[in-house]
Amino acid sequence: MTVLVFFSDGPVLVHTTFGDLLRSLEPPPGFLSPENIAMSREGVIVVNYERGRVAAFTINGKRLRHESHNDNLQVRWNSKSSVHMQRGL
Repeated sequence: MTVLVFFSDGPVLVHTTFGDLLRSLEPPPGFLSPENIAMSREGVIVVNYERGRVAAFTINGKRLRHESHNDNLQVRWNSKSSVHMQRGL
């Protein structure tokens, strides 16, 4: 089992349930402060950063994609089939 931890103005860390650090997710340039995080059943990790910035990673720490939006993302949801929905207000 995997535990995801993030700190304001800090890294996103991937741990085991026993506390062993597996890896740190390297954010894209300019993505500073994580605000929300979610992981799908397939191991895709999506991190919402400040000012509508979103990045997706594999469980192995590879960055898949990142985007910047003008919206303020406040809700994140994963369905069983890994269809993602985000809502900004």
